[in-house]
Amino acid sequence: METVTLEVLGSPYPWRTPRWSPGGGVFRHPAVTAWQQRIRAVAHHAELVPIEGPVKLVMEFYVRRPRSHWTTTGRLRAGKPLACTSRRVGDLTNLYKAAEDALSGVAYTDDCLVVSSSATKRYAAKGETPRAFIHITRLEEDYGKTE
Repeated sequence: METVTLEVLGSPYPWRTPRWSPGGGVFRHPAVTAWQQRIRAVAHHAELVPIEGPVKLVMEFYVRRPRSHWTTTGRLRAGKPLACTSRRVGDLTNLYKAAEDALSGVAYTDDCLVVSSSATKRYAAKGETPRAFIHITRLEEDYGKTE
């Protein structure tokens, strides 16, 4: 099994369903589009050859903690959550979906090839740049064999 790790700098942005505009076109949220373009750029820079077999994805999202969580001296305020449960950040599944869709056709030929996955969402440490780590593993062709 071969694993490639991509580090995508910037605030991860969750998938949002495209909307139909009154003029008949499709409106895609610009922040989703920008995040997906950043992911694709990092994948292209890594010179990935799209995988045509089973794939495992592991994603780690590090998001910026809201300013209201910090005291003026830079310490975490009492009562603020340690786990990243903010609605502002978005659901973990939507963060994952935006990244998975961005990699389709770049890291693997189709996202239906993803047969194993896991994801985490955490607050970045104070002063740390928000980012995502995406681990892409090519699985053996006989992955899932039941005999």
